[in-house]
Amino acid sequence: MRTGAWVLRSFARLRRSPWSGPALVTIGVALLLTAVLFAYAPVGAYTANVTRGGVSASIAPTSLAVSGGAASSISIRVEIDASVPFSALRIDDLGSTNHTVYAATFAPTRFYVASFPFPSSGASALELAVTTANGTVVLPSVSLSTGGGNGVIGEAVLGAGVAAFAVGWWVYPATARLRRPLVAGLFVTLAVVFSQRFDEFILISAGVAALQHVNPFVPSSALGGLGWGYPPLYVPWSAAASALVYGLSGASLPSFASLVYPGTSAASTVGGLWRPLSGPILLPLNLATKLPMIASVVWVYYLLRDRFGLTTAGKLWLLNPLVLVVGVVWGQVDVIAVAFFLQALYEFRRNRHPRAALYASLGAAVKVFPVMLLPFIFLESRERWRTALAVLPAVALCALIYAWQGPIVPAIEAVLGGQASAAGVGVPFSPFGLSWQVLVPSTGFVPLSLVVFLPAYVAIVVAYARGRGPIEPYLLLSLVVFYLTVAALTPQFFLWALPLVLLGRERWTTAGVSGLPLLYVATNYSFPYFVNPALSYNSFASPFGQIETVRLAAIGAIDGQSVVIVATAVFLLVWGVHLGRQIRARWSAPTPPRPGLPSGRSVGPSAP
Repeated sequence: MRTGAWVLRSFARLRRSPWSGPALVTIGVALLLTAVLFAYAPVGAYTANVTRGGVSASIAPTSLAVSGGAASSISIRVEIDASVPFSALRIDDLGSTNHTVYAATFAPTRFYVASFPFPSSGASALELAVTTANGTVVLPSVSLSTGGGNGVIGEAVLGAGVAAFAVGWWVYPATARLRRPLVAGLFVTLAVVFSQRFDEFILISAGVAALQHVNPFVPSSALGGLGWGYPPLYVPWSAAASALVYGLSGASLPSFASLVYPGTSAASTVGGLWRPLSGPILLPLNLATKLPMIASVVWVYYLLRDRFGLTTAGKLWLLNPLVLVVGVVWGQVDVIAVAFFLQALYEFRRNRHPRAALYASLGAAVKVFPVMLLPFIFLESRERWRTALAVLPAVALCALIYAWQGPIVPAIEAVLGGQASAAGVGVPFSPFGLSWQVLVPSTGFVPLSLVVFLPAYVAIVVAYARGRGPIEPYLLLSLVVFYLTVAALTPQFFLWALPLVLLGRERWTTAGVSGLPLLYVATNYSFPYFVNPALSYNSFASPFGQIETVRLAAIGAIDGQSVVIVATAVFLLVWGVHLGRQIRARWSAPTPPRPGLPSGRSVGPSAP
């Protein structure tokens, strides 16, 4: 009791001080950047190289700084470079019966990731059985030692940084104006130092492909299965950013063929994809590719504060950890679409329906979801033809981008096919992410987003057409139904709803939309994985990276990911019921007609 009272009093004192929040947030960011030092593992760090019979192998890490204990396995990255083609590869840990076999035909240079359990003490040897094209078996091997470095310090610094930032954000004055130079410095630093390395590779490689006339929108052998699966509006920026950074640095643009390793899955080559992009150039390249995302975060902030009158936008949006992780660290294109979506909503509220349709369609040219707003706009518009014509610039822009790279129709078919099924067209249903369907062992049926969401969305639009009240609950209910039915519910999807939730001023929905995706990230990713590959090329090579492997294994042992997924599903169900009751209450309450609007309409702010 006394401890709890002391904690409450301490929080109260911190909240009364105008400097405690900014100071703690600054300390938190400084500690997170300090943790990067413990994850530092550039190309070649902790790597052993062995050669035998014309086959060379690079193996990293070679020093295992953690014991077996809580970790079910430690990942080892292996690069094989053979002077002659080889037909089979077996990676074997001589300290156990575990082995990994790759039975396929490979090109001369390949990267692989294998996971092995290791004893808590002593040494293990890793042996690679490489079968060359003529049937000769080459056996290079290397010893892996348990020792070297202490990643526990890095874990402690990381934990302290997260705690300091969380407390600082909590006590930060809600209506305080943020210092622009400090926010700009924070965003630039986070964008340069951090990234989600696989998705950042997709952002960069799409532009490199476009510059080298490899169509990034149509699946082909040249793409190795890693094409651009979204609408095309971001790709020209990716191309311009790569051309600018490589041009100013004087470095040669990597050939697109060097970025893709056909014949191997993305899961086994995710580390190797970065090889041609490694080095200091990744620091400015990361920033350049994420500049539209950073600009969109700021755009949404000004819309919320200056157009919608949300005085807490600085704290609840600009410093929101979900926005920082998804919009700045991760650099997802979703935040660009969110900015267009919110601008369209503002124009809709001002009865400028052609402008609203223009912004919504431009947002959909980045990520599809703003298209949800278009039916509502057409229902309210008294200038149907002008509103319809306002969509044409976005359509024409997409067509021009597709035509820039090749035939238009196959590109549109490929993108629409990828959007229609998260599991992929013609393959078994395979949910992932935060979707509750991950917990249901099922394959071979159509994703629920096709058979449930579309009819439900149509019903919601019809209900709005026959009903009354502000648009926000209808939009949010559409998103909740989508979240509950989509096969791949990823953290960035929650960013779509966050501005609408903030406008509703409900603390529990703000906490759920912001917090649950972050919990999923924490239970699925290690911290070094988000460190720029120029600084931590092999995300599990450093002792800190191996400690993070232990942490994730411990979370997996208690099925922590399932707990987060179930909590998310329950939250979405409760939220959906709550929104349904809001809509029903407005249907039963008389609403006087507004001048210039159809009877029963209101475009005022959503009630709490």
